[in-house]
Amino acid sequence: MEPLESLADTLLFEWQNRRLRLWLTNLRDCPDEFGHWAGLVRLRAEHLSDQWRPHRTELVERLRTHFGESIPDAMAHDQVLLPMAADALEADLVAKGVPKPLAERARDLFTLEPPTAQWRL
Repeated sequence: MEPLESLADTLLFEWQNRRLRLWLTNLRDCPDEFGHWAGLVRLRAEHLSDQWRPHRTELVERLRTHFGESIPDAMAHDQVLLPMAADALEADLVAKGVPKPLAERARDLFTLEPPTAQWRL
């Protein structure tokens, strides 16, 4: 097995065990950005953040395209998985009738870092 395939398997294992996962940015910070599409954008982003899974062949191909044959550093998940999830969200929204420019803006709704807890006293 080549190193990029091994890396893909490691990323998929971490994804399956929820060590890596998609988080949503705070949609309340941009309520007017999506206009009357905001509800649909939020629902689809929430759904995909729980349901989306990277496909191994696409992941290996993306790793190969992004890194060539070199072994990437620990940030491979940010550089490959996050754009894959953003592509899936954009395609899903466009398929649901959301205008392409809005769907492109929705790509920034995903993050791989858990949000910071914000407590109100």
